[in-house]
Amino acid sequence: MAVANKVKSDEDENAIREFCSHIDLPVEAVIPYDPVLFFADQKGTLKLEEVTNSPALKAIEELANQLTASAKVE
Repeated sequence: MAVANKVKSDEDENAIREFCSHIDLPVEAVIPYDPVLFFADQKGTLKLEEVTNSPALKAIEELANQLTASAKVE
């Protein structure tokens, strides 16, 4: 399983998916690049409770939910 991280464009996502398909690796999630998270993390000031409406955090939460659900089934 692959997780595409810090994806900046549709072209990036398509390239990642194409590469993964050639090596028979399913892309489970795509985490978009989020400059708010990037710069906060760089400065060491990232407080997740203060970040709202982040597409990256939403995608990470969805992935976590998928993984948790699949772990409960197995």
